[in-house]
This record gives sequence, C-alpha cells and structure tokens, in this order.
Amino acid sequence: MRASIFMAAVAGLMLAVPAAAQDGSTPDDGSADGPTACANDTAHQFDFWDGTWNVESRRRDANGEWRETRNQWRAETVLGGCAFVDYADGDFGTGRLRGMGTRYYDPGADRWYITWMSTEQPGAFETWEGGFDESGTSAEFFTDVQTPNGPIRSRIRWWDVREDSAEWEHAISRDDGATWIPTWRMTLRRAR
Repeated sequence: MRASIFMAAVAGLMLAVPAAAQDGSTPDDGSADGPTACANDTAHQFDFWDGTWNVESRRRDANGEWRETRNQWRAETVLGGCAFVDYADGDFGTGRLRGMGTRYYDPGADRWYITWMSTEQPGAFETWEGGFDESGTSAEFFTDVQTPNGPIRSRIRWWDVREDSAEWEHAISRDDGATWIPTWRMTLRRAR
C-alpha cells in the first residue's frame, strides 16, 4: 500500500512537469486543469512549508549522542497546491545527507501522506500518513517499519506551526506507541 501511494505521488509529479511545459503553465499555477478538490482548507495546511528554511538540527548518531548542526531545507508547492516537494542537502548530524520528500493531500481520504528518501538509505523510502489537529498548529504522521531487530512504529510530529517557524520531530517506538524515542529534532525558521 505504502509503495503504491509513493509511486502514485512520484508519477503524478513526473507527469505534471512535462504537461506544464507543453502549455506554458506551471504545476502549481492553479490552472483550470488543476485539482479543484484541493481547494478546501485541509489541503492548505502545509502551505506554510513553501520556501527556504534555516534549520537547527539535533540528531542522534550511531552511539545515541545528539549532534547539532545548522542547515537549510527547501520546499515548493506543486500540483495545484495538493502536494509539496522538499529537499535537504547538508550535514544533519550523521554526515552529509541529501534527501527528498513529498507531502501529498488525498481529498478522498482526507489525509496527508509524507514520503522520504535519502542518500542515507539508497533505494529505501518511507511513507507516513496522518494530519493536523483542529488548530492547524500541530500534526502527527505514522508508519510501521520492519527492521532486522523487529518492527518499529515511526512518528513525525509538527508543533507550534506558524507562518515563519515550526518545530519538527522524528521518533520511534518499539512498543507500538506506548513510549517514543526521539531520533531527530529540528527548529525551523523561514530564511529571510
């Protein structure tokens, strides 16, 4: 299921760019062929993410020690506002990381999906699903992952989301969410 969601998101992004090039529009211009289902408020919960962000990153290394770095992260709106693509390139505490993620809103399921792939684990990707709370200032997304050491539950959490700042955390659970171990935290401030 997760693989098909990811492949559908990537295929949609790949098809949108050539089609836009033929008619002169861009994938995020809201043209008549754009997804009108993404006009509701829920589809715009990640609108704050569009742009370049200065990131204070705290990430656990292989020994469990926190490593702090400063980098930038870039995100852009695509597909008429139903999706975002974001890019990371820098040392986020475990050596150089180049990664790409998508955030895609499915109006039929009324859910957000987040995908991630990076040079840390070539060929691997993860897909989380979830959404924002009623205030629109915090969100949680979950996925289950099989590892050589057994299953883990993975959570991405956003909180204190504002137009120019946000907090982000990745955590894992080995007891189906009863307890969480943070692995990566970021404080994001919009680049000026």
